[in-house]
Amino acid sequence: MTDLPSTIQRSYRIRIYPNADQRAVINRWFGTARWAWNHALERRSKAYRRRGESVSGVDVSRAITALKKTTRYNWLTEVPAGVIVQKLRDQDRAFTNFFSGRSSYPRFRKRSSAQSVRVQIDQRQHRALSRWANEEVFVPGLGAMRWRNGAHPAQAPKVVTIRRDAAGRYFVTAMVVEAPAKGPAPTNNSVGIDLGLKSLAVLSTGEVLANPRHLRAKERRLRRAQRGLSRKRRGSGRWHHTRRSVARLHARVADTRANHLHQLTRRLVDENQVIAVEDLSVKGLARTRLAKSVYDAGWGEFRRQLAYKAE
Repeated sequence: MTDLPSTIQRSYRIRIYPNADQRAVINRWFGTARWAWNHALERRSKAYRRRGESVSGVDVSRAITALKKTTRYNWLTEVPAGVIVQKLRDQDRAFTNFFSGRSSYPRFRKRSSAQSVRVQIDQRQHRALSRWANEEVFVPGLGAMRWRNGAHPAQAPKVVTIRRDAAGRYFVTAMVVEAPAKGPAPTNNSVGIDLGLKSLAVLSTGEVLANPRHLRAKERRLRRAQRGLSRKRRGSGRWHHTRRSVARLHARVADTRANHLHQLTRRLVDENQVIAVEDLSVKGLARTRLAKSVYDAGWGEFRRQLAYKAE
């Protein structure tokens, strides 16, 4: 068994409960970041279509800095500059993935979709460092926020990502460098895993792991909620209320599926030294009539969790 590295990068996803004032500031950051993304995408697309020029995020950043000095766009100065810079870097990565064939062309961002921004935390701010060390969630410009998730890094990260999902929930993701946790005791066990749909997996030991079918279990409620959403006038208050209800149901399905897979993969990694998994083309199967069942089973996420936990 190889020795564990002295330090690892670990990511903490913490659910936060900002108050009304903090939500107003966060939503202002979301709006500015969304504007920066759409403004940059429009500039880059027009420059390529009209003149065949390639515009980088740095070029757009300089243009936005000039816009801040105008009366029309002086509201950009009310938001930390890092919010815009980080969003432009995200777009640079999106274009890199597009040109390498890993993703489609970047799209314009909508207000109704999930929103996220990244905020830098100055490591020289002793106040911020001490607040995070005391297991608080502290973001400059927002202050301390109530949180609940059961796991906290107990140290200040360099950058935090604030995200609001389609269900209206707020999360902070913090990546820190820390010593790895003590690994499981060495074992001589090995296991082969055959993935399926009737049963999520059949182990070489003969154990059959049931497929909970999380989406199928909520399908009736989802169908009723989506039918009600289709009857509402798009953009109205009731439409937004029903849309959040549908999003909450989908979030509940995703959370229960992820929790089940985390518990299952953790047990398999702890109990075995060698794990062999059937090689399946998840993307290929997702193009067949079994697509809904394949995604509901979460084969791709199951293999991803096994891989990084085993490592």
